[in-house]
Amino acid sequence: MAEKVNTTIREIEKEAEGIVEEAREKARRVVDDARSTARNMTTADVTEEKTEKECEKITADAEGEAKKIIEDSELQATKLRKKADPKREDVVTMIVSHVKGNGGK
Repeated sequence: MAEKVNTTIREIEKEAEGIVEEAREKARRVVDDARSTARNMTTADVTEEKTEKECEKITADAEGEAKKIIEDSELQATKLRKKADPKREDVVTMIVSHVKGNGGK
């Protein structure tokens, strides 16, 4: 049972880490796309001031979206970790019982 619970906890933690990493990657892509769009705008035939403001807006929007994606993913990962915490406590209790010689009771 302890091995199954430990395996479940590791799976949940791995899933949480994957979610956060996926969010970071998505956030990087959003920011990279925004920067690319901003660079393309600077080569277009528009005024420099308008281009600069538009670049700042696109970059700020992308960074805001990236931050939200990461925050949402971290919240999701936290929920997964909280789900694993009770199982972790059961495993610790069982191990302590075995060490004390209670046979897992």
